[in-house]
Amino acid sequence: MLAAPAGAAQTTCEELSDGVEYRAFLPDQNRYIYADIKALPGVFPSIFVIVDKNYLSGAGANDPANKWWLDRSRPMQFSTDKVKISWPKESGIYAVAGWFGSADPTEITQPIRGLAKSPTGFEGKGSRDTNGFAFQTRLEMPGFTGEEFTVALPQISFDGVTLTPPLVRFTKDDKTATAKCAP
Repeated sequence: MLAAPAGAAQTTCEELSDGVEYRAFLPDQNRYIYADIKALPGVFPSIFVIVDKNYLSGAGANDPANKWWLDRSRPMQFSTDKVKISWPKESGIYAVAGWFGSADPTEITQPIRGLAKSPTGFEGKGSRDTNGFAFQTRLEMPGFTGEEFTVALPQISFDGVTLTPPLVRFTKDDKTATAKCAP
């Protein structure tokens, strides 16, 4: 768990099988905003990022009366509209699908996309004024093993609570890319 500065929201980190999740709790300590940063396995690994809001308890999340995350009058705010993936020079990583940003030899940046959430999941093309965002790009990593790449996210704010995800470092071996919570 990460320590929060005085007056700031408590930020926690959960290590997932395919990445990490950073959470910042709202004052009621039952709701939180979160950022999941994952490296999905496959022939072409995908970097997947989602930022949204959730309830600590499953009962709270599944209670039909709790539709606070659908309230578009209180959208999440972002410090930038870009997600950045960086890697060592000459590493041989390049984006092969889902990329619509900019690139140079050592990084790609891509705009975030808003998502509208419904009881049946995400819907529509979305826009920046909705309550969550997603980023996904498929990477080709020929010969890229034992090295690391990083994913940087914007700062996210909602209802006076700010989540600042640290730089997430992934290490790739022959089959998977893994990340650990920042110390």
